[in-house]
Amino acid sequence: MTTEELIKRNTILQRSLTRGNAAAYEIVLAYVRGSNVSERAIEETLLEIIEHLITGQKHGKNAEDLFGRDLKQYSKDIVANLPKETKSVQLIDAFYFGTLMLMWMFIVETAGQFLSTFFDRFSKDTFSIIPYLISLISLTLLIACFMKLLKNADSKLWTVITIIVGALSIPSFIVSRYLFEGVWTLPINLSISFFITLSLFLIQYTLKKWSKSLQNEWV
Repeated sequence: MTTEELIKRNTILQRSLTRGNAAAYEIVLAYVRGSNVSERAIEETLLEIIEHLITGQKHGKNAEDLFGRDLKQYSKDIVANLPKETKSVQLIDAFYFGTLMLMWMFIVETAGQFLSTFFDRFSKDTFSIIPYLISLISLTLLIACFMKLLKNADSKLWTVITIIVGALSIPSFIVSRYLFEGVWTLPINLSISFFITLSLFLIQYTLKKWSKSLQNEWV
């Protein structure tokens, strides 16, 4: 099965879990998927875990009986035995997420350029790159905080930090567009914006495929 098929199979099997077992499995799933290891190895392992849990459930056992009370330690032990991502995969994934974020920003820009053909208030022929840089940094921080929170689900500090960074991410892009209007500008129109968006889409798609192909080679 492909990684996507493993994920779909996992999602279907989760419907068979009792409420208590589902809650326990979600903790394990969140921690393992948030770890810095091979995506395919993660999904194969999670599928084995949920199949084991369902089998135990049929015999009257629950997650605590099978995994113990400390689900976080159980998850850590699982991750410790999974193959780590190579530096090349980590680098490709970093570029992938960065390109993906930029693509969504330019989708908004392209929508604005499209609306400018009907409404003059949306019309502009230049744009500042500073808001995009600020948003790229803030969204990267948000992802980093969220991944840290997954590994420290009981940490109030990381919960607060993640909420604050998340609350500031979107407003930072909107506010910076007005604050830095006319600063570090580049020409823009519908054709340019669409071309950049399409290029970013193709780049992030290629990077994602490349990352998965590298993982499949050494898993």
